[in-house]
Amino acid sequence: MSQAEIPSKMRGILVEDYGVPKDVLKIKDDLDVPSLRRSGDEHEEFVLIKVHYSSINPVDYKIVRGEARKLFPHDLPFIPGIDVAGTVVKITDGCRKLKVGDKVWADAGPSRMGAFSEYVKLPESIVGVMPKSFNFEQAAATPLAGLTALQGLKAHAKLESGHKVLLLGGCGGVGSFSIQLAKGLGASYVSTTCGTGNFDTVKKLGADEFIDYTKDDWSEILKGKDFDIVFDCVGEKDAWTRAQKVLKSDGVFVTTNIERTQDSGKMKNISMITVPNAGDLDMLSNLAEKKVFVPLISMVHKFDDVFTMFDHCESGHTSGKMVFEIRK
Repeated sequence: MSQAEIPSKMRGILVEDYGVPKDVLKIKDDLDVPSLRRSGDEHEEFVLIKVHYSSINPVDYKIVRGEARKLFPHDLPFIPGIDVAGTVVKITDGCRKLKVGDKVWADAGPSRMGAFSEYVKLPESIVGVMPKSFNFEQAAATPLAGLTALQGLKAHAKLESGHKVLLLGGCGGVGSFSIQLAKGLGASYVSTTCGTGNFDTVKKLGADEFIDYTKDDWSEILKGKDFDIVFDCVGEKDAWTRAQKVLKSDGVFVTTNIERTQDSGKMKNISMITVPNAGDLDMLSNLAEKKVFVPLISMVHKFDDVFTMFDHCESGHTSGKMVFEIRK
């Protein structure tokens, strides 16, 4: 696509106020396509991406509702959306890694967002070339959840070959990636929690043991089993207190819940926030090409189904990821 073919206006979703998504989200057809012209405080190289697909994450509805306003403030109105899968249509002069025409994926980050629109401007440093074996739907399902799983297990929990791992919420977005990545990165045993109806799903993903969290207390069933890692993929209430019953004396607890509590003895308690970066996306791409993981996609929606998608996500009962088409 030449510069002359890039339109000045685009379709996108706008958050006009904080509140219930169906009340505050508006589909607009006349939003300005982002300019790559740098503002005075921008020193990075940027790319303009034509977005084909995106996906929804729990943090999306939390931001729209204003629940994450202190951590991720936005000036109203703003375009939401974090996961990006699309094609590079324009770059700044200093870009060295990406070129026009590249098929790419990115985690735009909860502070930047902008993925729920036909075009998005992102720093080159957080954009990666998507796996050749993936289509745009699979690429859109991966960035935030995949990076969270990878960083949680490798950067924070220091997963090593032979480790025993417990994953809380194994059928969700982060959990479904974490089961596959844990096994692919050398875990000898992976236990997970999910509803009984998802036992077959997590088994196919690679889990060795599955516990129905709606019926049983995983901390009692697994008490004294000496797990090296407990990764709370869903921010479960009181997970740290219960994790101490199942961890080794020097085990590591990692959670996506940012309300961190203290370590206990040699046990480590880590609250993580995912860091968008191209390097980790490239690592995920390599793992994807080696068939270590494939995204678990539960639903594919059209652009106009955004309100239905937010409702499903807020219900907390979806498996894997929901993706939606922005533009073919």
